[in-house]
Amino acid sequence: MRRALLVLAAVELVSFGLFAGGAGFYHDDWTLLEYASRARGFWGVVMELGRNLTWSRPVEMLGFAFFYGAGGFNPLAYQGLLLGLEILQGWLFFLLLDGLIGRRDAALMAAVFFLIYPNHAVTHVWFSSSPQSIALVAVLGSMVAHQRWIETRRAGWLLLSMSSYLAGALCYESVLFLPLMLGGGRAARKWFDGANLSRSIASCGRELAPYAPALLAAVLWQRWAVPRLFDTPPVKQAGFSAAHAVGVFKAGFACVT
Repeated sequence: MRRALLVLAAVELVSFGLFAGGAGFYHDDWTLLEYASRARGFWGVVMELGRNLTWSRPVEMLGFAFFYGAGGFNPLAYQGLLLGLEILQGWLFFLLLDGLIGRRDAALMAAVFFLIYPNHAVTHVWFSSSPQSIALVAVLGSMVAHQRWIETRRAGWLLLSMSSYLAGALCYESVLFLPLMLGGGRAARKWFDGANLSRSIASCGRELAPYAPALLAAVLWQRWAVPRLFDTPPVKQAGFSAAHAVGVFKAGFACVT
């Protein structure tokens, strides 16, 4: 595990860390920095962001406030945090695949490709894109913990899984259907091991059932609670897309092929 973490950190630092020192603030970053500079202290920044953005994504504002508190107007500090988040993503993805396919070398190679995928570049440039990185860390961590819960049935793993998923969902909605990758991967693994396909899918559906109330809680917060508690429309809503769900489900099968 430690070797995998060191390899992933080295890949990240070589592929993106080389230009981190020359990166600055861009586009929406400046708007967020202006809001944050109006307040004092962590919670003051959170409340100021809440007045100017939306409480539909409360974890997003906690993340912005943390970045501002750590870096102020120094872009290098932000780049360091973004690099750290990316390394953590790669390591959690490695742990997830290692548990799914049982081949550490293949899991590590997949995690390396995950880190160097070109679309990740935007999260190394924009501080304003950090909620996507935070949400991905939270939900990848949720899936790793959920896999541990499936194997051990210990309540602590389930609590960690659901709380991490809810944090990710209330940070950025793009991760809402990501647990389907875990279900798809587990169903495919059972099928490849000789189990009936329909029974494998049904079994994994039951394993993912605890995610349903957490998803419902996130949707109710965004679409029902926010407009009533803060008298504002839910500008950033949790959206549903059949195409998105199918795409993530297919990605789950890809993890074990």
